[in-house]
Amino acid sequence: MADVNPVQDSDFDKLFELEANKDAADGWSLHASGDGYETWVRKRNDEKLNLIKTYYHVKGVTRDQLYDLMFEPSLRRRFDTNMKEYRFVKEFAYHKILYTCVAMNVPLLADRDFVVTHVPRKTPTESYVINRQLETDLVPKVPGLVRGESIYSGFILRDVEGDETAASMCYFLQVNFKVPVPAHMVNSKAADKPVAFMKRLQDFVTNVYAAELAAASG
Repeated sequence: MADVNPVQDSDFDKLFELEANKDAADGWSLHASGDGYETWVRKRNDEKLNLIKTYYHVKGVTRDQLYDLMFEPSLRRRFDTNMKEYRFVKEFAYHKILYTCVAMNVPLLADRDFVVTHVPRKTPTESYVINRQLETDLVPKVPGLVRGESIYSGFILRDVEGDETAASMCYFLQVNFKVPVPAHMVNSKAADKPVAFMKRLQDFVTNVYAAELAAASG
């Protein structure tokens, strides 16, 4: 893969537009909300699989610390129990090749793996990531696993004004796990997963990571 930026400014503009849009006319509807999260689903006639958008408010970490939890492999695997493997295969100046393997936790159903181009950006108060589906000989298919498809994946992390002990994140996910069930069943299950993810993340920060940060700071 050539060392060129695979994501343009217009791709990040789209990410910000998706973050702001909650218009029912564009297919968006509120799926669930609770302490620290809000999940929205976009349903469109031209897409079998829905786009899921979740706003998180994570207590006990700064934006940079939340970024590390999400994208540092050794930290991500500590709280994301469904993530069997998370590693960067190769790094370039503008992007990285990311390989992940996800446990399906369904009897007789093989786990799924994914290969994406991981493109980060950062400003003094915000961090962004776009992951884009990638086909590459650097990551051949693994026997016993099914290679899934990342249709859309993006993240926006921000400082919380007036609170140095919290960070916000907007997480987008539209994925084809290539399972032998109707799309409406996949959509129903997928829309509930961000809540479980949020709980694992916040519990890890509250019960483990915050104490580690405090000890490290002396």
